[in-house]
Amino acid sequence: MSYLTTVFLFHLSSVQSLLLTFVKKFGRISLQNSTRQGLRYEHNIISCLTLVCRIMYKYYFLRVLILLGIFSSTFVTLAAEPGISHFVYLQDGIDDFQSLEKQIAIEVWNEWVAQSGDYSISTHPAATMPDFFKLIEKRKIDYALLDSSSFVRYYSQLKPNLTGETWGVQRSDKAYEEYVLLTRKESNVTEINKLKGTTLSLYPDYGLLSMYLDNLIMKVSHRSPDNFFNVIREVKTESQAILDVFFGYSDVCLVAKHVLDAAIELNPAIRDKLKIIHRSGEKFIPVIYIAFNNVSDIEQIRFNKAMKKLNNTARGQQMLNLFGVQAIKKINQEKLYPMLKLNTRLH
Repeated sequence: MSYLTTVFLFHLSSVQSLLLTFVKKFGRISLQNSTRQGLRYEHNIISCLTLVCRIMYKYYFLRVLILLGIFSSTFVTLAAEPGISHFVYLQDGIDDFQSLEKQIAIEVWNEWVAQSGDYSISTHPAATMPDFFKLIEKRKIDYALLDSSSFVRYYSQLKPNLTGETWGVQRSDKAYEEYVLLTRKESNVTEINKLKGTTLSLYPDYGLLSMYLDNLIMKVSHRSPDNFFNVIREVKTESQAILDVFFGYSDVCLVAKHVLDAAIELNPAIRDKLKIIHRSGEKFIPVIYIAFNNVSDIEQIRFNKAMKKLNNTARGQQMLNLFGVQAIKKINQEKLYPMLKLNTRLH
């Protein structure tokens, strides 16, 4: 018998105690609150280890192989046990996140995602972007939900911390949103530069829409929207912007195409009275779900599994309905470019 094997057998009880500590910590088996089944499980582990040590004593060749097998399988098992992920949502930029009802819905959402992926999620709000970056510095963010305008503005600072795994929140049956400029059909305006000095209605809480407007007006007039339009009426909803133009309170509005489609479905007269004078194309995502690079590969697999269930199960659809969204789907990095270039005014 070699000296190392002798030492290993001599300290077997210590090894067993240490293993039980790991089992209790990572496997969440408590000696005080364990069931009989849990105690039998721990007893079986000890018995197996004892048997393995006896085999190692007898067969030298198996000593190293079995010892390596024990530790490799143990660490794989521990790594596969449920962990805790930190989910942070940015309140600034998404009006819904100021609502207590929606904050509770986020907690319910994450509990469901965690159950689907077999791990735990700790949920935290970040009031502002500086607060968000403080959590990044402390490595207290694994996943985050933030409005696309904040994502675009701070992308260069966020990028080094991201895995590249990105999901887009889908508000309609289209994966990407299209923005349209609307005016009344009785108007002779057919070009954007003819809108100078008119009144625009805009939903300001949708930051990406405002960024697109800024780029669009800068491109055609080399002016900011404030210096191009006579008045910018800020409204509480996107649909209100459409009604402003419909009833003549404003000359033009910028909205997402799916919002216009919903308004026409409710009031077909809108189609007869309004016209589209500009379309952006389907390029934009309102809210971004991102993963940070401190997320382990196993965690990432679990999260992807949960997100798949979110989109493909009845219970998952119920969770999505809490926020009035159709789906949350993974997006390719190249699909982000039309949004990211809004921050550079490259057209």
